[in-house]
Amino acid sequence: MALLEYRWLTIAGALLVGAGSIGVLVSRRKADEIDPPPDEPIDLPALPLINPKSKNKA
Repeated sequence: MALLEYRWLTIAGALLVGAGSIGVLVSRRKADEIDPPPDEPIDLPALPLINPKSKNKA
């Protein structure tokens, strides 16, 4: 009797994982259709590097 409960939990877990992975695939396809990735890389300004150990000791 207890073994059947574990089987149902395993089957339910496998179904949930399968449904979740299908949902991820579908949502990725919809996102690509709505906003396709750009062909050219985006130019962002470089941020200055800050080294906290090299502070001015005046």
